[in-house]
Amino acid sequence: MAGVENSKVAGFIRVGKWGRQSGDPQNVWSFELEKDHKLVKITVDHGDVIYSLMFTTQYKDALHNSDKFGGWNGGDTVSEVLLDEDEEIVEVGGSVGSKSGYHTNKTTHGPFGHATEDVFSLPWHKGSLVGFYGLAGYYIDAIGVYLKAYEEIIQVGTWGKNEPGTPQNVWSFQLEKKHHLKKITIDHGDLIYSLMFTTQCGDSTHTTPMFGGWNGGEKVSEVNNS
Repeated sequence: MAGVENSKVAGFIRVGKWGRQSGDPQNVWSFELEKDHKLVKITVDHGDVIYSLMFTTQYKDALHNSDKFGGWNGGDTVSEVLLDEDEEIVEVGGSVGSKSGYHTNKTTHGPFGHATEDVFSLPWHKGSLVGFYGLAGYYIDAIGVYLKAYEEIIQVGTWGKNEPGTPQNVWSFQLEKKHHLKKITIDHGDLIYSLMFTTQCGDSTHTTPMFGGWNGGEKVSEVNNS
């Protein structure tokens, strides 16, 4: 399941991964930008799937190529994502295991590969891309990203439906200083109807308003975090 977790590298978080999590053979791959290096090119070998990825960085006047991650057989096409000096990737997306695209602060590169119904999209705010990681066998099975926050809080996502013309309200919950997330209350059925968060500070507990619909689903579940 995709998620957010700490990277082994201080100051980074690891988001994802999306794709096939099992199968044979599969190897973990990882690419992280070194200090003061700029990502200038992504080489994408693709056909019906993404066969391999290779990353090129620039430090001063020298270019550095990463290993090629993925299968060696290759697809029908090799494409290059070329990034200008002032261009940064701000979102990745595509279809799990078969298609990828890269959105920057200037344009969109791709998509590359073949679309399926299992789509994903990862935008981020107030942060910068510092690498990619995932699983690879005969092709790229899964992909995730390393992000570094500009500030103490980094906003990742959102995932879900954005339907203009329907009643939708922006909601937000952030832990206050010295508060510990104690419980998440989930009202659900065929979908998630609402969420509510309970925090603890010292001996006192605090519960947020209920975010979502008021009709409710068939079941209310609790995620308890001791």
